[in-house]
Order: sequence, then structure tokens, then C-alpha cells
Amino acid sequence: EYREQGASGIGVVIEMAKLRIGGGTSKGGGRKDEKGFESSSGVLKGKATEDSRFPLVPKARQKKRKKKAREMETAAVARVQARPGLLPRSELRAIVDKKLRRQLIGVTKRARAAVERNVAAAVALHVESSGFIETEGELERSYKLTQDKIRGEVDEQTRVMGSFELNLESSLLGPYIARYSRSGRSLLVAGKKGHLADLDWRKAKPYGEIFVNETVRDATFLHNDQYFAVSQRKYAFIYDSNGIELHCLRNITEPTCLSFLPYHFLLASLTRDGVLHYTDTTVGQQVATLKSRIPNARAMTQNPANACIHRGHANGIVTVWSPISTQPLVTMLCHRGGVTALAVEPRGVYMATAGVDGCLKIWDLRTYKELHSRRTIRPVSTLAVSQKGLLASGLGSHVQIWKDMFSSRRPDSVYLEQHLPSRVVESVQFCPFEDILLLGTSGGVQTMIVPGSGEPNIDSFVPNPFESVRSRREMEVSSLLDKLAPETITLDQNAVG
Repeated sequence: EYREQGASGIGVVIEMAKLRIGGGTSKGGGRKDEKGFESSSGVLKGKATEDSRFPLVPKARQKKRKKKAREMETAAVARVQARPGLLPRSELRAIVDKKLRRQLIGVTKRARAAVERNVAAAVALHVESSGFIETEGELERSYKLTQDKIRGEVDEQTRVMGSFELNLESSLLGPYIARYSRSGRSLLVAGKKGHLADLDWRKAKPYGEIFVNETVRDATFLHNDQYFAVSQRKYAFIYDSNGIELHCLRNITEPTCLSFLPYHFLLASLTRDGVLHYTDTTVGQQVATLKSRIPNARAMTQNPANACIHRGHANGIVTVWSPISTQPLVTMLCHRGGVTALAVEPRGVYMATAGVDGCLKIWDLRTYKELHSRRTIRPVSTLAVSQKGLLASGLGSHVQIWKDMFSSRRPDSVYLEQHLPSRVVESVQFCPFEDILLLGTSGGVQTMIVPGSGEPNIDSFVPNPFESVRSRREMEVSSLLDKLAPETITLDQNAVG
């Protein structure tokens, strides 16, 4: 018997029954085989046959090779567990264990196939990324670019949308506020002295125009562009796109701010005496009436992540409300003076506030602590956040757009800036799925181009700017079936609502 060194390093006993001696005995009394090996016991004791992986080498070198093979196998397994499918083929072939090598080859093939499918899906879906203005040198600043220069570098469609303007200064019915619908297809224009207009601003096609002959404080679209609510001098009214009055909400007296919760079909309205009303627009019933002990609420906005209402008061306090609680869920002291504007970014993680003290502050809603603040040239009157996290602020005749404001590091300078001579900015809002900012001013409505502000990939399960009449009706029915109860509005973003 003799031992042959195999690929796995384990000695294998080989019986030499087949290697019988073909010739006679030698002088020493032993037998000889065909190759001349001699053995006195009749069984050959020759050298072992060489293996393809471990040839006949000294035992010390064999141990080193075995140890190196085990280390390579361990490293390969660790790499596959960390990043599946990224193991080179040369390392796969070097693995000695056949079962392990076969399993890792299968994992690699599946991972590579998944990558190829994702690439094909991205090409089919035409996934785009938003593009911001990139400066070439350290001394170059993006805010020095004018709208005329930006229009000369963008596509024709964006150039046309960025040049939209309604000059209503001669009507003497301003100042005007402007609101987009959820799809960004329709535009609602409301003059403080009673002028209301609904139009398709892309095609410059008016749907309806009315004059209510009384003060208009705020206006907002409801679940689609066919209905909108207006806070007038004494009550809140609901109109259709043609300007026909549908409802008069007489339980809401002297409303100042309006906000619609699309997933709950609730119209949140804030009155002059500080009462917050929740009205279900599907049945026309009032869900909750919340009175606050903190007077003079000046600003209101909603958190798009959890549908909570944020209110800014004259003493610098911001409160967070839900229809299931008669007391504010959160009370924050944000400014030394009154709060003039509020905005919450789409993820619901950060909040921007502005006050009469001339400060623009960013707050972390997870810890309710100030992230950073910045002094402005004058108090900010209106704020808006884009789908990509750009922050627009209107202060007097100036409009400033900030980039990377919702991060731990405060930006060094403004991203873009626009000056409107002889006009005062009343409202700002970003257009969904477009790099357009809508401005409501004392003399009318106009737009400006803000590269990188809109979401480039349109999801057909949310309001679609290119939807047809049939798809709009189907979306309305599905939204009503998926309507959430008011009890689901909580601070927890992971909870439904």
C-alpha cells in the first residue's frame, strides 16, 4: 500500500492489486513489474501519481498551499456575502471546494442577470436625473446668472414655460397669489380684491374666470384640477373649474389660510380667531374643530409625509396639529418675533421657518432642534420647497432659491436670485415635474426657470400632467376607494397616514 496526495490534501489508500508483477523475481527475491519496480512482499511501492492541483512536492509546501486555498475560499465567501455577484471569475476558478464553487458561480450568474435586467428596465423607462447648475471655477457663482442666460441654454419647452407671464397690474385687483394643481397642469390665480381665474397655463387656455366682489385671502385646488376652494371675506367657498359656486362652508367664518390633504380628502382651514377646521370634502361634514390658546396664527402649511398641520403664531411659536387631538402635538419656539412663513420638505424630515426677526431657520423634525439659520435682507413673506429639496423664499421684490439647505452643512451662497422691480412677491410655488417656479406678485403672475427643482421621472400612480379625461376619472375613483381616515394622521411617518 502507498498513499497518494489528492487535491483536498487527504491521503487516499491505493491498492495495487491491478499492478501485479508481469515478470520473474529479482536477485533479492522480490518481484518486478513492467516498469522495473521491485518489492519483496509482492506489492509494489512506487511513487504517487501527480495531481493537477497539488503535484508531488514536499509536505511543508503542500501545507502552505492548502492554507492559502482555505484563505482564498474564506475571502471569496466574505466578498460574496458583502456584495453578491461581484466576484471575479479567476477567484471562482481558484476555489478548491467543488460544492462551494458551484454555489458561488450560481450566485454570481443570478446577480449579473439582475444587473442586466435593471439596465434594460432603466433604458425602457427612460429614467432621468435632475441637472443643477454647475460652476466651473471657485470664483464663479450660480446666482449671478440671469433668466435670459438660462433660457438660452435650456430646451424649447422649458424656455416657453419659463417665459409665462400674466401682467394684471392694470386690473387693480391685486396683489395676486397663484397655485398649481397637484399634477401641475392647471393654474389658479386669485386676486385679493375678488378676481379668480382657472386656466391651463401650458396651452394658455382659460377654464373659467369670475369676480366675487369681496376680499380673497387664500385659494387652493382640491383632489384634482376640477375643484378649488377659496377663503373669502366671511366664509369659505368651493367652486368648479368653470367658476360655478358649488358649496358655501358657513361654519368656517373669516378663513385666512387653506390647505388640502389629498389622501384624506380633508380641507384644513385656519380662521382669523385661530380656530383650525377640518372638513371632509367627500360628504361635506366637519370632522374636527380645534381651538388654540395661542392667538394670532399667521401662517399654515402641511407636512406631506404625515399630513399634520403646522401653524406659525405671532409670538414666534410653531405648533403641530392632528384632528384626533384637541391639543397641539408639538409646540416649538422658533423665532423671537412672529412667524411669517412655513414650509416642510417632501420627506417630512426638515422644516423651514421665517419670522419678522429677519431669520430663516431650518429645523430637524426628528429631534425638534435647529439645524442652522441665516439672516435675510428683510423678513421673508412666503416659502416653498421643490420635489428635489430646493427652498424658494420671497422677500419684498426679491426671490431667492437655496440649494442644500436641508443638510447639516449650511450653504455658502444662494443658488439663484431674481429681482422684480416695482413688484412685491406674494406667493411662490414650484411646478411638479418641471424646473419652473411660479411667482404671485402685486402686479400679476409670472414664472422663472430653476434647473434641477422638478422630479424628472413621472409616476402614473400619482397625478399625471399628461393624463386624459378617462385616466383622471379612474384616478378620482381609486383615490376615493383608498381614502384614509382622519385617525391615521399622526406624527409617526411609518404609520399609515
